[in-house]
Formats: sequence, C-alpha cells, structure tokens
Amino acid sequence: VFRAYTTIQARNDLEALYAGLKRPGERVLEGTIRGIDDQVNEHALDGQQCAAAQLIGGTDRLVTVVGPAGAGKTTMVKVAPVALMQQGRTMLVVAPAKNAAQVAAAEIGADAGSIHALLHAYGYRWQDTAEGEQWVRLQVGDADPRTGVRYSGVPEHFRLRRGDRVVVDEAGMMDLYTAIHLAEVVQETAAGIAYV
Repeated sequence: VFRAYTTIQARNDLEALYAGLKRPGERVLEGTIRGIDDQVNEHALDGQQCAAAQLIGGTDRLVTVVGPAGAGKTTMVKVAPVALMQQGRTMLVVAPAKNAAQVAAAEIGADAGSIHALLHAYGYRWQDTAEGEQWVRLQVGDADPRTGVRYSGVPEHFRLRRGDRVVVDEAGMMDLYTAIHLAEVVQETAAGIAYV
C-alpha cells in the first residue's frame, strides 16, 4: 500500500510540474531546419524528423519525441544545437547513464552528462533515509553528507539559463522520481526539456 501510494503521489507531482511547462511556444521555421540539416547531416531529414527538430529548437518548454531504434532520432537531434545557438540558447544532452550521454553528445555535438550529474549540480543527493533510498535536496549552505563541502546553490557545471534546452536521451529508462526532480530543475531555471 505504501509503495502504491508513493507512486501515485509521485505521478501527480510530476503532472503538476509539467502543467507549468505546457504553455505553447513557437517552432523553428522549416527552412531554417532544412538549411542546418544540409550542413550537419549526410541524408536529408524526412517530414516527421524535420517537424520534431522544429519543436526541439523552438520555444515549447515540454517536447516529447518517440520513435523506435533506427528511426533517425539522433540524426534529427543533430540540427537542434545549431538552431538553438542561432537564437543565443544552448543545448545540454543528458541520459540515465553517463556513457550513453557521452555517446549521444559525440554524435550530436552538444554538451552532455548523466541525469544524476545534472541533479547533483543543482543540490540533489541520493541518500538513505528512514523511508529508504531517495533523492534529498540540499539547501544553500548545507554540507554535502559525503564530502562535507557546503552547497553554494550555484552549479559549477550544467548551468542552465532561461530558454536553454535539456534533451533527455533514452528518456524511457529514467525512473519516476528522477523525472520529478529533473522537471523541478527545468522549472526553476526556466529552461525547456525534450524527452527522446
């Protein structure tokens, strides 16, 4: 019963966070995406890939791209950092595993890291608590329980700004609680998120 309740509550918390991200934005123009695609890819994007790239490079704060292996998701995402850079925005690729993020970053040409490293930069720590292992967030000035270093509240790495885009590669492998905290970081920084 306790586990079922926490899962339902976690889903409700996540849905509440996403509600704040659901304001409609603008897509990048198709011609802009096609021009970037000509520069960065060997093969032209198809219509669905182009539409997805328009959304990732656009101003919608919450984007989801779903496709099977081999559908060209990575090829499509390759145009996004260029489209974002043209707007003065940056893209950060994160994945559940650090090596997956590094592979994606090498293929896409964007900064990358694990989701856990991003959350750590924003004060989250995975700890044993009375309720079991879970994410706990440090407040400014709190000592990190493992290192003793005081949390400054200002990330040294992965500093997100308004309008930046976090692309979550292999998003289906992320657990619900991590997704909640990632959504909190995106909300607080006014960045956008794209689940791929």
